[in-house]
Amino acid sequence: MSKIKEKGSIVPIKDDIGLGFRYYDIPPDLTKKLKPNIDFDPRMSHVMSKKDTFIDFPELELPIDTDDFFTDLDHEICEKKYWGQGDEDDSSTQQVVHSKHIGWLIHPARSIGTKVTKDDKRGVCIGHIISPKYKKYFWEYANDTFHEDFLDIVKDNLGYKQVPVSLISIKDLHHWHHEGVQPWHDYTPIPYFTRRTETCINFRIFSSTEEDETEVNFGWPSVEVHKQFSKISEELNENIMSKFTGETGRKVEWAHDDELQIKTALHQDTILPDSPLNDEIEHLTSKKGYTCPFMINTNYWHRVYTKNTETPRITLRFMSPIGVPFYHFRRLHEEGKFLKNL
Repeated sequence: MSKIKEKGSIVPIKDDIGLGFRYYDIPPDLTKKLKPNIDFDPRMSHVMSKKDTFIDFPELELPIDTDDFFTDLDHEICEKKYWGQGDEDDSSTQQVVHSKHIGWLIHPARSIGTKVTKDDKRGVCIGHIISPKYKKYFWEYANDTFHEDFLDIVKDNLGYKQVPVSLISIKDLHHWHHEGVQPWHDYTPIPYFTRRTETCINFRIFSSTEEDETEVNFGWPSVEVHKQFSKISEELNENIMSKFTGETGRKVEWAHDDELQIKTALHQDTILPDSPLNDEIEHLTSKKGYTCPFMINTNYWHRVYTKNTETPRITLRFMSPIGVPFYHFRRLHEEGKFLKNL
């Protein structure tokens, strides 16, 4: 595999290796804000085997005291008991709420499915660490526990230091979706740093641990799935070009096919629950229960199930650097090199 040393936008290319991506044209002042991953060809980040789904880490434990970290307000937010101004039925509405340690972005249910979602007020809550105490603690824990290749850098975001740690709260059967670079998008004008990480290490904060109560399913897409997402990506690619080149035009985040009930964004594709393309995803394996931390390949098609929809599944996530494929971490684990001092 060739080494790509340039950092910048990701552009689709096709050569003797195949369809993929490369970096180019990064502003010089941005190089200090990105962790270099010169050993990996980003064209291969979406290439994986059927075993690159998840890895259990039974030797790890949740490294925090939840009584101190997770407040009553955090519980209210994740259980959808908190809602400020805004319309829960409007897909463009989202709430930003700060608790003691976490900054939450609360998405209404219609932000998941937009026009074709179920009549459900619940959505997904994403939390970012705002407490200096826990930013420092999580950063030190990651450095002490994981292989150096897994450690992303602390980024500057609107004048604040952002550690590569987040939380996600889900309350019911999620849809088939995945994050990361895919071959049907045009990344020509897209800055490198807008990409989504493709590997996370998940720690259970709150949820059932039983196999019949909660699970993550992993699926393999058919050629038809790729074909249909390639079609709707054309609209998104046009909007992306307008947004990043300064031209006028609609600057939407998602492109939809309401008949097929699918939607695509720059780094996420979604198949909604009533879509006929659900039959085109081959269910390969499941991470059943939540008895231990695990590493997940979020670039794989996956969905989360919780039997008790009144109790959210709340996860603390350590995020990998962008541009390093899941299989690299799998190989480090197989060689006994991924976890330190264990």
